[in-house]
Amino acid sequence: LAYSSGFADALDARSKASQEAQEALDAWMKAINDIQAPGPDAQRAVRKAFTDYLATRERAKQVSKDTPYPPAPRDVCPNSDN
Repeated sequence: LAYSSGFADALDARSKASQEAQEALDAWMKAINDIQAPGPDAQRAVRKAFTDYLATRERAKQVSKDTPYPPAPRDVCPNSDN
């Protein structure tokens, strides 16, 4: 039960972080797609979307580090066949 709960918690945290990173990437791609004429406003929008994406990816990487999957039962229970 502890393994299942730990795995589910880690999976939930990592999935949420990954989803946020994907949404940031989508926003970046949309900002690039929305550029109709190069200019300072368009350049700022692309730079902001790019910076936001990189920051979100770094947060997702940190979440993965902070929420490791628990060791598998076979690794902690010598008599486990699972």
